[in-house]
Amino acid sequence: VDRANIRHVTGNAIVELDDAKGTFVTPRGRYAIDLFASFLRLHGKTYDYKILYANISRCFLLQLPSSTNMAFVISLDEPIRQGKQRYPHLVLQLASTPEVHVDVKLPPQDLDAFNGSLHQRMTGALPQLVATLFKHVVGKKVFTSGSFLTHTRTRAVKCALKANAGLLFPLEKSFFFIHKPPTYIRYSDVETVEFQRYTGQSGSSLSRNFDLVVTTQPVGDDDEPHDIMFSAIDRREFPELSQFLAAKKLRILCTHQQVQSKEPLGRTRYSDEGESVDDDEDSDFFDAGVNLDDDDGKHGNAKVKPYGRDVFKY
Repeated sequence: VDRANIRHVTGNAIVELDDAKGTFVTPRGRYAIDLFASFLRLHGKTYDYKILYANISRCFLLQLPSSTNMAFVISLDEPIRQGKQRYPHLVLQLASTPEVHVDVKLPPQDLDAFNGSLHQRMTGALPQLVATLFKHVVGKKVFTSGSFLTHTRTRAVKCALKANAGLLFPLEKSFFFIHKPPTYIRYSDVETVEFQRYTGQSGSSLSRNFDLVVTTQPVGDDDEPHDIMFSAIDRREFPELSQFLAAKKLRILCTHQQVQSKEPLGRTRYSDEGESVDDDEDSDFFDAGVNLDDDDGKHGNAKVKPYGRDVFKY
């Protein structure tokens, strides 16, 4: 949809989300979010930020394990700052229940251009509402978790980056670790991945955990490959994770004996065949769950379905 129809809107915010709607874990705190025609504003108790939509590169909506909460990530080309600390990724935790209402302050003639995706009042699960607003008002793609599943059928692997426990999401075209620090790695920038401290079933002393070392390619002529270690991964995640990364055609080191061991390879098989996303992108958020309430007219209430396969591309 061409956003030209809302660029002329000036003055008041198009959408207002109060600070009770969700909690930012990066940077930490509660911020109200106001969406304007060409920028958003974050209002906090100590800090306020104005972020131009042109400075937002992409967004992610990620399902958190063992929780109805979801993480919404706003990735920036130019990080915001708190003192000397830079934040290139803003991570907002959102609860999927209960349903909430959000008002979109656009006249009917402007809403027409969105073909039923935006309405003057929208109702549904907060994560899907926020993703829909960022996709259409902000005009940015919102990417979801993709096809990867852990041994417990969740979308993220529990691990640690340096001394910080967090979650590693193997997406369709990238890794994303949340939340401290949020770390985004495109597969196209990966030189090798290596599984360390994993011995399959043949080792005399089995470790309960293993590490995944991702080596990224040099950026400039004088740069060197950079290692990023995701440590303390439950060894039961190895079959699913190794299969998934192999299907992504990443160069995997030191795993011939591990992959050929008698350890079962897990329930999931991964393939690039039939993948519907762009070659350089992750799975795009699909807001087909936005439906009109028949009793409220064309620009009345809209109902957004909760998280499910009918709303997301996997």
